[in-house]
Amino acid sequence: MSPVQRAYYGINAPAPENPQVVHRQDAATTRGRKVRARNRRARKFNIFRIALGSFAVILLIGSVYTLLTHPIFNVKDVAVQGNRSIATETILKRAGTMRGKNIVLLNTTQIQLSLLKEPTFESVIVSRTPPNGIKIAVHEREPWATVKTITIKGVSYFTIDRNFVPFRGASILNKELPLIRLDTQSQSNPAVITLGKALSVVSLNEAAICVDWANKQTDFPLESVVIASDGKLCLN
Repeated sequence: MSPVQRAYYGINAPAPENPQVVHRQDAATTRGRKVRARNRRARKFNIFRIALGSFAVILLIGSVYTLLTHPIFNVKDVAVQGNRSIATETILKRAGTMRGKNIVLLNTTQIQLSLLKEPTFESVIVSRTPPNGIKIAVHEREPWATVKTITIKGVSYFTIDRNFVPFRGASILNKELPLIRLDTQSQSNPAVITLGKALSVVSLNEAAICVDWANKQTDFPLESVVIASDGKLCLN
């Protein structure tokens, strides 16, 4: 339409466009498209991440269920190592029933504590050997000396280790070990000896030093060390 016609019909001519305004509008449109595209990519990534996480959770649950229920993980083999004086059958009996139980659900700490009630054992380690094995490793106390004392049962002998822990009682003397005679006790004041619990006797450390020294000598056979009632030592 010509300018004359616009004037005749009363139509105003459109105002010329401002280049700066047009530029800002185009920039805003471009930013909007970029934001929308970025949001679409973020939604796709979130969907992928949720799907991956769900798959990992399902896989973990399936693995745990299999580990706790599949028969292949039921205890089949029990190995005992390190025992010398205590029979394997005795150890297995004290440990309790293990075969047929799930290796993961088996309480190895309880088994270990049960076995440590045996005074002969200085340490016990119970471990799992997948898929269906249990290993019991025991460390027995080393006989170091024999203690002779008077208890409520009369004259008694106890085998002790280097930490003064009695772990075995006897009614007769073991002549293969040095003898430590405790004359600190009497029939009216008998000793109370608890297997597996260290002795607390005056001068016992000094007696141990004598025994260790004598064991290193070749010309000083030591048969016994006597701890008198006053704590003094006598070497025989």
